Amino acid sequence: DWSSDVCSSDLFNELQNIFRQHLAEPHFYSQRVHQSLNQETTPSTDLLLQVAQEEIANIQQMMQQVIPDQWQQALDLLHQARNVRTFAQRQFYSTATFFSYCLGLLREGVGVLGESGHGVPHGLAQLNQDDLLIVFGSHPYSRIAVDCCRQAQAMKIPTMVFTDTHGAPLSNDASCLFTIPTAGSFYSNNTAAWVVLIEAMLTAYARRLGPKAIQALEQREHVFDQMQVTYS
Repeated sequence: DWSSDVCSSDLFNELQNIFRQHLAEPHFYSQRVHQSLNQETTPSTDLLLQVAQEEIANIQQMMQQVIPDQWQQALDLLHQARNVRTFAQRQFYSTATFFSYCLGLLREGVGVLGESGHGVPHGLAQLNQDDLLIVFGSHPYSRIAVDCCRQAQAMKIPTMVFTDTHGAPLSNDASCLFTIPTAGSFYSNNTAAWVVLIEAMLTAYARRLGPKAIQALEQREHVFDQMQVTYS
């Protein structure tokens, strides 16, 4: 009836407002530092041990969440894609560029979405269902990363998402989803488990390529040598 429709509408609006606040989260970093300051002061060496143990716990939890079918699907997507674009904002931009650089050592057609300065929409418009978009992001989620995932999925571009929970707005309808914990004492998101997962995945992909990986790496090493990239 009409009253139930009104209640449903009010509930939807309330949930929508909560979601918007969750996206913005203006005090995420300062609140984490505030919580840390309220804890008992510990020597630097003890804090180092604490953070290391937190990261180890995150890595162990991440490993328990990755299943063989999911792992194989990720490798298939990397192998079959015509082009691969990575995307992230703020802290996880470095993760996106790290993944792009290392994957680009093994195959062609890899880059960071919007890196040219032409913008994300322009970059997405050049992709289709034969390509792959890889998005990284954790709470507090960047609005452009959420919109990027939604638009890619609307265009039927396969998406591989690395995020913190299954309920994250980035995860909706992702082709392949990895959830990675970010808990710890650091005032931003702890990311050691993310790096471990990425390194393991790219190592597995290199092994899958076999001799093709060696050939690609040797070609790049030749260019590096010709241009004297490394210091000697």
